[in-house]
Amino acid sequence: IYNGKDQASDLLIGLELTNNGESLLGKVDLSFADANAQPVQEVKNVGAYKLVVTAKEDSDYTGSAALDFTISKLKLQDSDLETTLAATYNGKDQTDDLLKGLTLNHKTTKESLLGKVDLSFTDANGQPVQEVKNAGEYKLVVTAKADTNYEGSAEVAFTVSKLVLQAENLEDNFAELELTYTGGNQIAVVQNN
Repeated sequence: IYNGKDQASDLLIGLELTNNGESLLGKVDLSFADANAQPVQEVKNVGAYKLVVTAKEDSDYTGSAALDFTISKLKLQDSDLETTLAATYNGKDQTDDLLKGLTLNHKTTKESLLGKVDLSFTDANGQPVQEVKNAGEYKLVVTAKADTNYEGSAEVAFTVSKLVLQAENLEDNFAELELTYTGGNQIAVVQNN
């Protein structure tokens, strides 16, 4: 399974290679090739590979043989995603701003997933939303693109926090209000022109 690292040396650890019960280790050279039998320097990305076993000249063997293996895609899971997603209500759609400043990494591979996934937003109930505007719970849905080392979808929950009201941020028209004492109840009517 893809892990973001060259796996060649890991594949050889604990390798038992025998012919009719006789160990071949020390009697053969080992190398890696792609599916077309072209030598490769690292075994990292998703795809088909070959472990090429070539007899050493000073052994009792001759020739070479290849063992096929595959590195499969890493399935995205909610717990594997690291992000810096957060916002505070400002009365505007924040979708573009959230995506512009987005950091989205995979915990295992330590790779950025940006460009390798498609992104969309849902509300807390999983219903797609076109804009992230109001305070509340949302989810970022991360779906792997077909031509990457990843597969599947995962979600990251985040919150658009409520805006704390502060007097200095309020706009008012108190200076325009004029009431004259009449001795009774009065209702101020504000009209915007």
